[in-house]
Amino acid sequence: MRRLLRVGGLLIALLPAPVGRGRAADLDMAFVGTLSGSTAAIAQDELDGFRLAVRHLGGGDRLGGVEFSLAVVDDQRNSDVARQAVDSLWQAGHLRVLLLSSTAATVTLLAPMAAAHRTLILNLGQVSAAIAGRDCSANFFSLVVRGGMLHELDGQYLQGQGYRRVAVFEPDRGSDALSSFRRDSRVR
Repeated sequence: MRRLLRVGGLLIALLPAPVGRGRAADLDMAFVGTLSGSTAAIAQDELDGFRLAVRHLGGGDRLGGVEFSLAVVDDQRNSDVARQAVDSLWQAGHLRVLLLSSTAATVTLLAPMAAAHRTLILNLGQVSAAIAGRDCSANFFSLVVRGGMLHELDGQYLQGQGYRRVAVFEPDRGSDALSSFRRDSRVR
């Protein structure tokens, strides 16, 4: 989360200052994620983590010294619902930053629209290859941790705590997690 705030703060600092001062916030942001249904816990954790990090850094309603407002959108795991909600935010004001915790289909749909509106995207979920390469936007930043990184960190932590042997129970598909766990540690 600190990485997200550092990258986000740097990118926000690079945005041009808003022209009008009649609005309550200098920076309008939106969090778009699946906040209902069976996968809601992931997006809710990311939203809570963002809010906690801003509060921890002493921001309250400020991010990097800039007053901001955060609109929260439940995309209901539906790309069209996300598109309609974000469209209405663009029409209502000057949406400058999108935090996305959505499906790859939703990210693929919103990325070109955000590029057209010169909106910065900080993506917290998986990304489709369709928006890479020549279709990639300079305003799109993916903050996804690579596959086995959490398992690698688990192994390093246990090694640092003095553990030498660990019993690991894994499903058939867990061999990638186990190799990541063993990659940089001597815990076996």
